[in-house]
Amino acid sequence: MKAAVVGHVEWVDFARVARLPEAGEIVTAQETWAEPAGGGGVAAVQLARLAGGASLFTALGDDDLGRRSESELCDRGYLSRPCIDRGRSGAPSPSSTRTASARSP
Repeated sequence: MKAAVVGHVEWVDFARVARLPEAGEIVTAQETWAEPAGGGGVAAVQLARLAGGASLFTALGDDDLGRRSESELCDRGYLSRPCIDRGRSGAPSPSSTRTASARSP
Protein backbone atom coordinates (compact mmCIF):
# COMPACT_ATOMS: atom_id res chain seq x y z
CA MET A 1 0.00 0.00 0.00
CA LYS A 2 1.22 3.49 -0.84
CA ALA A 3 0.12 6.50 1.18
CA ALA A 4 0.32 10.22 0.42
CA VAL A 5 -0.53 13.49 2.13
CA VAL A 6 -1.45 16.71 0.35
CA GLY A 7 -1.20 19.59 2.76
CA HIS A 8 0.56 22.68 3.98
CA VAL A 9 3.91 23.11 5.66
CA GLU A 10 4.48 26.10 7.89
CA TRP A 11 7.40 27.36 9.96
CA VAL A 12 6.61 27.13 13.68
CA ASP A 13 8.37 28.67 16.68
CA PHE A 14 8.29 26.50 19.81
CA ALA A 15 9.04 27.32 23.45
CA ARG A 16 9.50 24.98 26.41
CA VAL A 17 8.28 26.36 29.75
CA ALA A 18 8.38 24.87 33.24
CA ARG A 19 4.58 24.99 33.48
CA LEU A 20 1.59 26.39 31.64
CA PRO A 21 1.00 30.01 32.63
CA GLU A 22 -2.18 31.14 34.31
CA ALA A 23 -4.41 33.52 32.33
CA GLY A 24 -2.52 36.80 31.88
CA GLU A 25 0.69 35.45 33.45
CA ILE A 26 4.02 35.69 31.64
CA VAL A 27 6.52 32.87 32.03
CA THR A 28 10.08 32.64 30.74
CA ALA A 29 10.91 30.01 28.17
CA GLN A 30 13.57 27.52 29.18
CA GLU A 31 14.29 26.60 25.58
CA THR A 32 13.15 27.79 22.14
CA TRP A 33 13.46 26.33 18.67
CA ALA A 34 11.84 26.55 15.26
CA GLU A 35 11.19 23.96 12.57
CA PRO A 36 8.86 23.08 9.73
CA ALA A 37 5.48 21.75 10.85
CA GLY A 38 1.90 22.31 9.72
CA GLY A 39 -0.87 19.82 9.04
CA GLY A 40 0.62 18.28 5.91
CA GLY A 41 4.17 18.02 7.20
CA VAL A 42 3.19 16.53 10.54
CA ALA A 43 0.72 14.09 8.99
CA ALA A 44 3.28 12.88 6.43
CA VAL A 45 6.01 12.35 9.03
CA GLN A 46 3.69 10.44 11.37
CA LEU A 47 2.18 8.38 8.55
CA ALA A 48 5.68 7.48 7.37
CA ARG A 49 6.59 6.34 10.89
CA LEU A 50 3.43 4.26 11.25
CA ALA A 51 3.12 2.83 7.75
CA GLY A 52 6.78 2.65 6.79
CA GLY A 53 6.43 5.23 4.05
CA ALA A 54 4.45 8.19 2.84
CA SER A 55 4.63 10.92 0.25
CA LEU A 56 4.06 14.61 0.94
CA PHE A 57 2.85 17.00 -1.74
CA THR A 58 3.06 20.65 -0.73
CA ALA A 59 3.96 24.14 -1.90
CA LEU A 60 6.86 25.97 -0.27
CA GLY A 61 7.47 29.69 -0.48
CA ASP A 62 10.52 30.92 -2.36
CA ASP A 63 11.82 32.81 0.66
CA ASP A 64 14.16 32.08 3.58
CA LEU A 65 11.62 30.07 5.60
CA GLY A 66 10.50 28.12 2.53
CA ARG A 67 14.11 27.22 1.75
CA ARG A 68 14.80 26.34 5.42
CA SER A 69 11.69 24.14 5.49
CA GLU A 70 12.81 22.43 2.29
CA SER A 71 16.33 21.93 3.63
CA GLU A 72 15.24 20.48 6.98
CA LEU A 73 12.66 18.16 5.41
CA CYS A 74 15.27 17.00 2.87
CA ASP A 75 17.90 16.49 5.57
CA ARG A 76 15.46 14.31 7.50
CA GLY A 77 14.75 12.32 4.36
CA TYR A 78 11.11 13.35 3.94
CA LEU A 79 11.61 15.55 0.92
CA SER A 80 13.41 14.50 -2.24
CA ARG A 81 15.28 17.45 -3.77
CA PRO A 82 14.97 16.23 -7.38
CA CYS A 83 11.18 16.44 -7.05
CA ILE A 84 11.22 20.19 -6.39
CA ASP A 85 9.62 22.14 -9.23
CA ARG A 86 10.64 25.78 -8.89
CA GLY A 87 8.49 27.21 -11.66
CA ARG A 88 5.51 25.02 -12.36
CA SER A 89 2.89 26.49 -14.66
CA GLY A 90 -0.40 27.10 -12.93
CA ALA A 91 1.25 28.02 -9.63
CA PRO A 92 -0.02 31.31 -8.18
CA SER A 93 3.39 32.94 -8.53
CA PRO A 94 6.15 30.78 -10.04
CA SER A 95 8.80 33.12 -8.70
CA SER A 96 7.55 32.82 -5.12
CA THR A 97 6.10 29.32 -4.89
CA ARG A 98 7.65 25.89 -5.21
CA THR A 99 5.74 22.64 -5.45
CA ALA A 100 7.49 19.78 -3.73
CA SER A 101 6.82 16.11 -3.45
CA ALA A 102 8.32 14.16 -0.61
CA ARG A 103 8.73 10.64 0.59
CA SER A 104 9.66 8.97 3.81
CA PRO A 105 13.24 7.84 4.47
